[in-house]
Amino acid sequence: MKGSGSFGDVTSGKAIVFEAVGASGDDAFTVNSQKTDKVWAYYNSSDLQIYYAYLNTTNNAETFTSNLSDTGATAKTVFTVNFKDTAVNVQQTVNDSSNYNITIANEDAHGDLLINFELSNSAFEYLGETDGDTTTASDVIYGTRDISGWDQDTRTQSGFIIGSYKDSDSADEVIFSAPGDNVNYDIEVVVGGTASALAVTGGSLEQADLSSLNSVTFDDVVDKTSGHLILVGGPAVNSLTAEALGLEFPTSGVASTIPENKAILKWIDGAFGGSNTVLIVAGWEAAETQAAASVLQAYSTYSSELDGKTSVEVDGTTVTAVGADTTAE
Repeated sequence: MKGSGSFGDVTSGKAIVFEAVGASGDDAFTVNSQKTDKVWAYYNSSDLQIYYAYLNTTNNAETFTSNLSDTGATAKTVFTVNFKDTAVNVQQTVNDSSNYNITIANEDAHGDLLINFELSNSAFEYLGETDGDTTTASDVIYGTRDISGWDQDTRTQSGFIIGSYKDSDSADEVIFSAPGDNVNYDIEVVVGGTASALAVTGGSLEQADLSSLNSVTFDDVVDKTSGHLILVGGPAVNSLTAEALGLEFPTSGVASTIPENKAILKWIDGAFGGSNTVLIVAGWEAAETQAAASVLQAYSTYSSELDGKTSVEVDGTTVTAVGADTTAE
């Protein structure tokens, strides 16, 4: 790392490295108006400062850009992530010489992405609250949720994808992808009716592939009345499904209202009060629930069996209507 002023060159040591992988050219990060694809954060124990450098593409050298004091509670925006129309700040915060957290300003209602760093032997020896691959609590936090141990990738409300830290913690690495446009989206899911028309300017619409769509657990549902819900699992395993069906939790067998060795897709208006709608995807056993989910995923294939229906039974790949039809507006 090439120094500046009183800060001399650094030829060896451990640092936090930010690297853009798969970016077009070398302009994924912006540091003091300079474009680059690699940034370093290095702790200097001699003067208790964190020094930052970027890869200078002019001379291909790691060049000093700024520093942050280790004294007290201080913070600094180190660089900006730039991808198409997305620009988000990456900030390092020092909390009384103990925590050295990196915050990626995800800028959505659920909060930012926080990556935890601690000093060890006066250097950034590892990523996380503690060293080791088996203890990962509080290493990676999205908003108020600790996602360090999550098995699947996490998609934030504004479109960032945070790779499963469970797959990368042994390498002391967090991988995230930035969307081309950092905005919030409203998505209309229609089963048994007709979607409203959408105006598209300068582009086109296509059906999304739901194979990689991640679910949330009951603990993640802050307010069951705040919006439409798709509930997966019967009243024996999902308390919200039981409540929507007017049953005690847990309820299994014939009392569950799910036909034996089959599954249901059931549309309930105002299940939790208000005008929101619940879609229940539930089977007699897990295999039947999976079959119903597959039918929903392949909606275009089963549209003639699903359109206008409030409830259908799923038996393998066969879909049969039960109950009255809905009226499409």
